[in-house]
Amino acid sequence: MNIYLNAGLEAAKEAGEFLMSKFGKVESVSSKDRNDILTEADLGAEEIILRRLKVQFPEHCFFSEEAGYEGYAHSDYLWIIDPLDGTVNYTAGLELFSVSIGLAHKGQAVMGIVYAPLQGEMYSAVAGEGAFLNNTRISVSQNDILSDSIINIGLSCHYNNEQFNLSLMICDRTAKLTRGVRIFESGALTACYIACGRMDGKISVKTDPFSNTSGTVIIQEAGGKVSDFEGRGWSMAMKNIVCSNRAVHREIMEAVIYECS
Repeated sequence: MNIYLNAGLEAAKEAGEFLMSKFGKVESVSSKDRNDILTEADLGAEEIILRRLKVQFPEHCFFSEEAGYEGYAHSDYLWIIDPLDGTVNYTAGLELFSVSIGLAHKGQAVMGIVYAPLQGEMYSAVAGEGAFLNNTRISVSQNDILSDSIINIGLSCHYNNEQFNLSLMICDRTAKLTRGVRIFESGALTACYIACGRMDGKISVKTDPFSNTSGTVIIQEAGGKVSDFEGRGWSMAMKNIVCSNRAVHREIMEAVIYECS
């Protein structure tokens, strides 16, 4: 796995440097669906990552947010890539964006890399080997009381009306039961904030593998837990997600999710 990790780290770093070169200067913005956007930065970072990884692992398969599926379809290895997680933030000049690279082997998430270039923070994890921030081992918070917890809630233009209303209900319920709710969209980066103990959990009524694959491995290797609203673990088909420091996971599920769904 070290071969894959090193390749992913280099790809993420190169893509992050490209994103920084464009930060505050993005000229090409197009609409994807509803209020979502696509920029030249997304496409350029994606090209960098795919080019580097395909040269090193031509027998692997790749699933990237903009390019879709590419490569050897029958490979046991699938790279799952979000070249710019937090495009809306990035385009607005906000700091919460990252490069997300995950690796699945035979349907199991086994490696995660999240690079936040503006902060100079490189998060990484390989299954069974712990989670790291800039080569320093990290772990989730030890807080086991929901009322003392800080929880991130997803609220996005990606949501349909039902998802939007459910998210607002969850936000209302969570704000009354916790120390604080934080609403900012960057799925991979918020997962890493849980992994390093800055937050205690997150809830999103809609998710996708591009950002949650890397974050899942990093959280789990930091001692946390990831599930969908039904309590099932990570899969490519996950529709919603709860991430936590593990200690408050049951309380989030019982007091928040079941009450609102």
